[in-house]
Amino acid sequence: MKILRIMVMGVAALVLALALLVWFMPARWAVAALGPRLHGMRLEQVDGLVWHGRAGRVLSADGIDIGQVQWTLSRRALLGDVRLQLALQKPGVTFDGTLHRLAASVVDWSHVRLQADAALFDGLPWVRGNSLHGRLNVHIVDARVQGIWPMQLDADAQWQNASVDENGRRVMLGNFHLRAQGNGGVIQLELGDDGTGPLQATGHASLSPLSWRYTLVLKPRTNDPVLRQWLAGFGKLAPDGSLQLHGSGGLARLTSRMEQ
Repeated sequence: MKILRIMVMGVAALVLALALLVWFMPARWAVAALGPRLHGMRLEQVDGLVWHGRAGRVLSADGIDIGQVQWTLSRRALLGDVRLQLALQKPGVTFDGTLHRLAASVVDWSHVRLQADAALFDGLPWVRGNSLHGRLNVHIVDARVQGIWPMQLDADAQWQNASVDENGRRVMLGNFHLRAQGNGGVIQLELGDDGTGPLQATGHASLSPLSWRYTLVLKPRTNDPVLRQWLAGFGKLAPDGSLQLHGSGGLARLTSRMEQ
């Protein structure tokens, strides 16, 4: 009995020691242990605990400086209930939001706010112009993401004081807003402007993993030749200077054509 009691006490002491180690684990230990699962991302200048810590510098796999990050991880993660608050900051960009993992490939994002200089999107293939200007504000009330696709979405975004540099000239655009709502994996987007800027914009898009379609109408409110020339780069203008764009595609549309 004495030997059994000693063994039980020893196991209890070991469990307690492990619990204390996990409870007060330094964040840098956890980052080192998770290294292979970060897919090349590097966290530097790490301090704090695994439950509440920060990294003074985060680098992507290709060496891009993402910024500094702070996090708070609920201790309920020990029971499999992962709830994480993230805050990221770098010059021109701030991000904060809450993540709740529901399953291996399903997460909920809520209370997400992103503020960024529009120049962050310079170089993207769909951006026409040498440089974007203005401020982007994104608010995601809730987004349930399965894999990489939002199955449910409630969000809005604004592009304030929007303008584009092209061929050494500044193209003034105005202020725009985008509303995004989704359910069952189908996302509806509505685009508009504040009614006072140089460019009137109205648009609608529907996106799903199987198909997409959009309509967009852009019309100058002034006779600015620089703005009209920039619009003409996207397609043929109507006599009133407006531009209408529309398109659709995806697997569902391809299947429909094959059945006809």
